[in-house]
Order: sequence, then structure tokens, then C-alpha cells
Amino acid sequence: MQGVEGIRKVFIREAKRTTVDAGGSGSYRTENEWMLDTEGVNLLSVMCHPDVDYTRTVSNHLIEIIDVLGIEAGRNALMKVRFACRQSARSIGHMVTAYQLSKHHADHSIINAHTGDSRCD
Repeated sequence: MQGVEGIRKVFIREAKRTTVDAGGSGSYRTENEWMLDTEGVNLLSVMCHPDVDYTRTVSNHLIEIIDVLGIEAGRNALMKVRFACRQSARSIGHMVTAYQLSKHHADHSIINAHTGDSRCD
């Protein structure tokens, strides 16, 4: 991640990953892998890096998710925060704050599924 604009620090950690055995037996296999956590944001550049698996790259920066991946990915990220809030002792205030920030800073557009017309809030 050296040289990626917007990324200030990178932290490396070992994590366990559970996968289905490729041999067709249907059993699960746990393996260790190295993961990078970053301080800073530049989702697009990180996802385009040749050594990064873009299909497993995540961000907690809602505005950047919307800008790079679109409004549906942003909605999906909000739903994950909502689920995490339900599963933990954290208050729902975290989710509300994230939604309000996204509503305030992002340019939302509504697209009619039937006509394709769009309008801005």
C-alpha cells in the first residue's frame, strides 16, 4: 500500500478464514491469512492494486462507498451497520449518525424503476 494517496498507515494482522474444501467433500477448512487494515481512505486505488483481492475489500467510509461503488453498495453498508448495532450493545445512534452524514454529504438521486427518470433531492 506504499505510495497510495490517502493511505497514511497500514496495519498487518493474521486472521482465520473458513472455506469450503475444494475437494468436493463439503467439509470446512480453516486457514490463516494475512490482512491489511489501513488508516486513511482511497477505496478505488486500493481496489485496483494488483496485490489486493478487490472482491473482499471493505470500507467503513460510507461516502466513499457510494462514490466508488454506487448507492446500492452504500445502502448495503448501512444495512451491515444496522445489523451490527442489533448484534451488539452499541446504540442505534451509530447507525443514525452514519445515515445522516451520508444524506448530508452525498448527492442522492432517485431513479424511477418504471420510467428511468431521475431527480435530485
